[in-house]
Amino acid sequence: ITSIGAGAFSGCTALTEIVIPQSVTYFPNNAISNHTPGLVIKGYTGSIAEDVAKAFSSTTTFFPLDGAAY
Repeated sequence: ITSIGAGAFSGCTALTEIVIPQSVTYFPNNAISNHTPGLVIKGYTGSIAEDVAKAFSSTTTFFPLDGAAY
């Protein structure tokens, strides 16, 4: 998987966590628009997963899969 489409998880209010593989290089912010606050985004430090979590830092938490402190 290299990309996630726009609106892929939009409005999925029961979604509690997403694991974004390191191979993903495209994940538009609107892919998780209208998500439930507290969403955990799991991925690798320096990857698009971390970028997405930072873009929604007030309502998401980033969990690094590479063991890096966050």
